[in-house]
Amino acid sequence: MTFYITVINKGTHSGYVAGPFLRAQMWSNQNPHGLTYQDICGPHGQVLVEGHISECEQALKKWLDCPRARAGQYCYTHNRDGAR
Repeated sequence: MTFYITVINKGTHSGYVAGPFLRAQMWSNQNPHGLTYQDICGPHGQVLVEGHISECEQALKKWLDCPRARAGQYCYTHNRDGAR
């Protein structure tokens, strides 16, 4: 089964969709040399959703909708270029 992963970084309020991956590529007790979430996300990322690409894209869109930016408050990701 092919699946995608929504990876987010809470510190910078950023994210991306990674994939496609196959279950056979992922780490498990049966596949100890497979990819771990740390391999995919890096040191600061975390998996928000794992599933079909449309689910992952929808989750990412919802995650990137920043209530701080909409309220005129500072958000590193949305204000780092000086834009509000």
